[in-house]
Amino acid sequence: YVFLYKNRKTNFVPTFMITKILKFLVYIFVLVILLLLNVETNVKFAVSYVIISFLFIIFDTITINQLSRKQVEEEKQLKNKDKNEE
Repeated sequence: YVFLYKNRKTNFVPTFMITKILKFLVYIFVLVILLLLNVETNVKFAVSYVIISFLFIIFDTITINQLSRKQVEEEKQLKNKDKNEE
């Protein structure tokens, strides 16, 4: 159990970073495609798209951090509960 817990913790950061990078690349890809389609207001659209994308990335990061902290707390409580039962 301890080994799985440590291994899970070390896998979270690379997985988290990979998903963030992939989301960012998808956002950039969509932006480039939309700009190539010759949207009438390219500059205004690009600026608003980038701002909204960054706001979503910030929101997503905060949400995931809160969920991971909550999960760690629950695991600590379970661990302490198991210790107290022994």
